[in-house]
Amino acid sequence: MTRILRAIILALLPLISFSVAAQSGRAPTPSPTATPSVKPKFTVDRNADQYLLVVPTNFDGVFRKGKLFYNWEEYRLALPSILNSFINEVNAAGNRGYHLVASRGGYYGLLKLDSVQYEYGWFLSLWKDFEWAYAPQAKRGLHLVNHSLVDENCYSEGPGHATFCRPTYLSLLERVKGEEQPVEHFLLVSDEKPQVELPPRITQNVSEGLFPSCVIGGSYLFFEKSERNSAIWIDKPEVKVLANVTRTLERQINALAREGYRLALIDQTTAILYRPRQPAPTVSYIAVDARKKDFPERLAQLQTEGARYVMGYRGHSESGDKIKLIFEQPAVAEGQRYDYQVLKFDTKEEPDPMTPNKVVSKLTPESVEAMKQLNRLATEGFVVRDLFLSDMTSVLLERKR
Repeated sequence: MTRILRAIILALLPLISFSVAAQSGRAPTPSPTATPSVKPKFTVDRNADQYLLVVPTNFDGVFRKGKLFYNWEEYRLALPSILNSFINEVNAAGNRGYHLVASRGGYYGLLKLDSVQYEYGWFLSLWKDFEWAYAPQAKRGLHLVNHSLVDENCYSEGPGHATFCRPTYLSLLERVKGEEQPVEHFLLVSDEKPQVELPPRITQNVSEGLFPSCVIGGSYLFFEKSERNSAIWIDKPEVKVLANVTRTLERQINALAREGYRLALIDQTTAILYRPRQPAPTVSYIAVDARKKDFPERLAQLQTEGARYVMGYRGHSESGDKIKLIFEQPAVAEGQRYDYQVLKFDTKEEPDPMTPNKVVSKLTPESVEAMKQLNRLATEGFVVRDLFLSDMTSVLLERKR
């Protein structure tokens, strides 16, 4: 991050709950809100829509020739206001009992109606500063729910000189409202031979109830003591790690899948796989690029063949957006089948008539209708699986037959 961006983040964050920017020097740590001795009982509105889509609604920006446009420096300056607006919308939904189930950075968030209230926060950090930024938030009960690249921040001294990058990452945090039980977590860093060193260390963490949930900055493995990540690790499976793999990552994943391994986590150049102790059917993995024109046909084909969606990742995208969707294909046809639907969303930005250099943003009318369709599909048994980027921001829905 530039010094200007850092200064702006420091100026803004004392006004925003749970937000902190990782950097050298001292950052403000917001004081926890006092929790009343007797919490008022929350009653969820069961007539509310099952899903809610939120976007940042008011943030910094300049229109040129009638269009919102940022150069890189303007984007970095505007980013904190975008994220603050986004998290305000997420928190408003969380206060109504909605729980974040998928997000595209700090630009789109899909939430599902739950039975309790939630609180959310965010911070920006370099990958090496993640633990410094997250540790004080973990002490306040905030779980990491999303980690994504927002800025490559590359520079060069000129033609013929090497290009250096200091990527900036966005972390989204969540807790049940009022619950401040510290989050037990661990950050595992590999040395020179990650494929050899990491599996036994992962196994040790799993035996202590710390389960891998995220790859931080392509280099660190993030573990958390949480039931949400425990299902596949409960019987202490064998572990394999693929690290610092570029063009052949998907091929190497399938080579291990033929030996009985399943995919647990994936990042741009890193993957963690596990092999259950009990024999399980052999599978293969198919990665579909959502930006390609044949994506709808590929998705329909996978549906016909009984493939099941597993997770998305950024592939070799220069942005932090998920552009590749990974499906698990049984080697032998099984009885279980899945239906898939994709809905697309967009926003419309206009100058704020009340404040110079401010932007007002909202979903387009077509996107409002798409959300109505999404909630209709939810009543028919579909669930949201992910937010990703095709030619537009897209939502993948899945239903078991």
